Formats: sequence, C-alpha cells, structure tokens
Amino acid sequence: MLNLCQAKKPALITLDITMPEQSGIKTYYQFKKHSALKEIPVIIIAAADESYKNFLNKLNGFSTPEVFLSKDTLRKIGEVLNQK
Repeated sequence: MLNLCQAKKPALITLDITMPEQSGIKTYYQFKKHSALKEIPVIIIAAADESYKNFLNKLNGFSTPEVFLSKDTLRKIGEVLNQK
C-alpha cells in the first residue's frame, strides 16, 4: 500500500482499523514515518470500540462503519481536504 500511495500521491487516505493483512493503526504509523507520505491526511474508519478512542481522537478524522457515507462523514472529508 505504501508503494501505491507513493506512486499515486492521493489527496486523502482512508483506512480501516481491522484491515485483513495489517491493522489500520500500524499502517497509519508507517505512512507518518514515510517522508513522501506523512503530509497526506488520513481518515480511519472504525467500529465503535473504546480501546481505540484516544488514538482516534488525535487524528484529523475518523468514522464508524454505520455512518461512513453519511453527510457528517462526507463533510469531515471535505474539511480535511480543504485544510491542505
């Protein structure tokens, strides 16, 4: 995923905490350590789970699956993209 993002240079990255091969949190930290990718905003999608609450509150944005395509989520994506 890092190589693809480095080649494509997306405006925004969305991750799920429970991705199949590697957790979204681990992937998030890999992006932030990578000099070419660390400035790309990340939105993490997560089920309502208190164990991730502190981590998620530090991010630009996050959403729970049941509201991922809600107006609030789309508004948050717009806000994050407009910060660039």
